[in-house]
Amino acid sequence: MYPAIPVAFLRSNKMEMQHFLISYMNWGEYNGNRILDSSTVALILSDHLGYPVPGYGDYQGLIWYQSGEMNGRFPWGHTGTWKGANAGMFFKQEEDWGIICFWNAGLVHSIVMDILNILCSYAASIPVELTSFTATSSGEEVILNWTTSTETNNSGFSIERKFAECEYSEIGFVPGFGTTTEPKSYSYTDSKLRAGKYTYRLKQIDFDGSFEYSQEIEVEVSAPLTFSLEQNYPNPFNPCTVISYQLPVSGNVALKVYDILGNGVATLVDEYKPDGKYEVEFSAKSGSASGGNAYSLPSGVYFYQLRAGDYVAVKKMILLR
Repeated sequence: MYPAIPVAFLRSNKMEMQHFLISYMNWGEYNGNRILDSSTVALILSDHLGYPVPGYGDYQGLIWYQSGEMNGRFPWGHTGTWKGANAGMFFKQEEDWGIICFWNAGLVHSIVMDILNILCSYAASIPVELTSFTATSSGEEVILNWTTSTETNNSGFSIERKFAECEYSEIGFVPGFGTTTEPKSYSYTDSKLRAGKYTYRLKQIDFDGSFEYSQEIEVEVSAPLTFSLEQNYPNPFNPCTVISYQLPVSGNVALKVYDILGNGVATLVDEYKPDGKYEVEFSAKSGSASGGNAYSLPSGVYFYQLRAGDYVAVKKMILLR
């Protein structure tokens, strides 16, 4: 029987071939579904002859062969031709790229390999190209937005921040899209910031651990314009609630809790505070009262008072057991 007969009866399309290739690049998994065991893929992508195959590559696996003709790279792949048509498929798992080509012409093997050589080099060299990186201040938040036009082997972005004369430190990580030639957009929100100037940069990290920094961008977070003591939330509460306040200037701050008779039951803040916005959690179950004793408060109405310089504000809260 003529060994090439099956190619005349195999029917596929570009999307099915793409799924087939991706499953091999992901060691037998596609879209979260296991199609082949990873050990089976490893067996398929291993040398089964033990000697070079003239005109093809150094290693012959099952279905695939590994070519040494791709500008020093050694991707796994396969080519084929049948009566006026050519096809080629190559991939390199560790570099996270693959290509599929179809021609409606019968080309000699050397021309097919020249074309595939160019495409493989292009696929392997697609950089993570950052097209924009911006920072916008909104209250006590800074919103970072950035876009890429292409990505290769992109594990993701480490977001780094510097305040005043401090060194950069990582504040978050946003996963990348691996390898893609499509534009991608990213966003990250840095919250609960005090007033001042902040500098940000992105550390783009490849899957192999290599990295590259973006340019630095600077943004200023403004101090609140007025003093404010907010209503606690939740209210009524049991046993915990959060009290928020803001300071337009730095200074000594005292935040205390009183019962309905005016007796002090807890001191939540009593120290110097820089300008900015703050949140304090108050628990009526246990803690340290102003006298230093542990407490467990009964249900009832309580008041909390903020003193900051000449500013004094009082609000009511309700504890329901």
